[in-house]
Amino acid sequence: RKLRRWVSTPDGGRTAVEVSAPTWQRVDPALVWWTPGSTKPGDALIVELMPFLPSDLEAFVGQPGFYDEGIRAVVSRFGQRGWRADGFELGSRGSIDRDVSQPDSGSLAVIEVLALCGRVPGSLLRTFTDLKPADETAGPLESVIAEDKTYFIQTWVVADHVLYFCL
Repeated sequence: RKLRRWVSTPDGGRTAVEVSAPTWQRVDPALVWWTPGSTKPGDALIVELMPFLPSDLEAFVGQPGFYDEGIRAVVSRFGQRGWRADGFELGSRGSIDRDVSQPDSGSLAVIEVLALCGRVPGSLLRTFTDLKPADETAGPLESVIAEDKTYFIQTWVVADHVLYFCL
């Protein structure tokens, strides 16, 4: 987060400068899950449910590691109605609405993103041929992944769309 601070100048005046400020975020424990049988976070695949407005997701377009096509597809598909991680699109006032044929004007469309973080076998990662590392110069994912290694990944998904992937 950026803050504006006033600092003295050599000529005795004052000028405003932007400085970075540390921020903290508390995650609701009810919105975080991990794989059963894990004894510590480093052994688990951790999943966090993160609610976003469509405009918040659009702000990630063009950022490193984010898939612009996936973000645009999610906003186009769920931007008017929202999407819950259990697969239901949302109606007005956040209620589950199984009839999604009519758009609901005036409702707040919240899109629930599942953020996955943890260790994944290379043999599994190589099956996702459309993924690419955040470092575009590394080449296709299958060329930088060894089947016999385990990799730490972070990814964001909505329905069948990948929004972010970091190896």
